[in-house]
Amino acid sequence: FTTPPYFPDNGAVKSPDAEKAGAKHETFGNLKDFMRIAVKQMVPSGEFFFVYPLSRIQTALADAQMFNLFAKDIRVFQEYPDTPPNLFTARLIKGKQGNNCTFGVITMREKDGSYTETGRDILFKPEI
Repeated sequence: FTTPPYFPDNGAVKSPDAEKAGAKHETFGNLKDFMRIAVKQMVPSGEFFFVYPLSRIQTALADAQMFNLFAKDIRVFQEYPDTPPNLFTARLIKGKQGNNCTFGVITMREKDGSYTETGRDILFKPEI
């Protein structure tokens, strides 16, 4: 599972904090680099999960296919019920291309600003 840097390293304004800048910008690697490393470590039918901006979904899924990784589950995240989604997460399977990818929308907050049940589970539910 990874949350790779979201923003291309194209001279955009970056945080003066080098650690934050490196985490947000593709200075030291991009999603394709993460996939390249992950696929070398994965067993057949292994799974790779990542979170990425929805605006970059086409590039991400095209890059995945270059490494014989195929989407099995995609979820898009929206902050409120009436706002467009801006992030997605994908579960990729090594070497298992098919037409059975599931898709869903996850809303993190209610209109009043409180977290939805799913939002609470994602952010605050302890691992068991």
